[in-house]
Amino acid sequence: MRYLILLALFLLIGRYFYKRLTRKTDSQPRTEVLKQDPVCGAYVPEDQEFCVRSHGELIYFCSKECMKKFKERGR
Repeated sequence: MRYLILLALFLLIGRYFYKRLTRKTDSQPRTEVLKQDPVCGAYVPEDQEFCVRSHGELIYFCSKECMKKFKERGR
């Protein structure tokens, strides 16, 4: 009986480590598209909340201040 318990314990521990070693990881790095802020030149992700449509194109900004300066220029 003691050997059955040890065997079961050994199998459980082996299964635990096997799953940890073979766990799938995100091997593909995330590629995030960056756009350049036309005011200060900083690169910002496309999911940035500060953006304006100008001449049918979305323009992205790093901050509210850069967006305001862009609008003041009249573009």
